[in-house]
Amino acid sequence: MLGAIRGIALSGLDAARTRLSVSAHNVSNMNTEGFKAGISQDVEQPGGRGVRPEVSTRQRPGPTITGDDGRRHTLSNTDVADEAGQMILARNAYRANLQALKVADRMEEEAIHWVG
Repeated sequence: MLGAIRGIALSGLDAARTRLSVSAHNVSNMNTEGFKAGISQDVEQPGGRGVRPEVSTRQRPGPTITGDDGRRHTLSNTDVADEAGQMILARNAYRANLQALKVADRMEEEAIHWVG
């Protein structure tokens, strides 16, 4: 049972890390013309084995502007407000899964104490 708890929590940690990494990549490229932002979604694993991150590209186009050269330019479709939310979600998910690992460790220590 504790192994399953650890596996689920570890999968959540990995998903949170991926969400934060994708969001950081989006923000770092927000001024890159034509950049398409990515999004990380948690996909439930069969049999209650946690989640796995699935990264895809947001297909909506970014805004277009007319440059100094008179040509139309498509900007990045990165939404900074959305990215801030994604980063908060990643932080909270990471903290929650880390806490689950700590609880599993304490439960194991207690079980060993009572058996030993």
